[in-house]
Amino acid sequence: MDKLSWSNWLQEYAETSENVLADLIRARVKELLENDFEFLLQSLYRFDVDESAFHAAMALPHPEEVLNQITKLILERELKRQHWRKKYQKELPDSE
Repeated sequence: MDKLSWSNWLQEYAETSENVLADLIRARVKELLENDFEFLLQSLYRFDVDESAFHAAMALPHPEEVLNQITKLILERELKRQHWRKKYQKELPDSE
């Protein structure tokens, strides 16, 4: 997956169940933690993940806990984005 498409990739799975979405995010985060930490940081910034929560996740003692917590942060943020997107989509008047 190319670097610029991660947010688009998340949008593709917007209608996917929360558990499946979490698994997909977890796999991507694991890949980035191992291979491209800088891009992970850039992505977290673009997704507007709370920086202090990220630092708290990175301070966890076990790599699996770190992975799970970062996944949770991204998932929560993405679910909020989807919620607001749907809410404002419903409130917009038809353009006709």
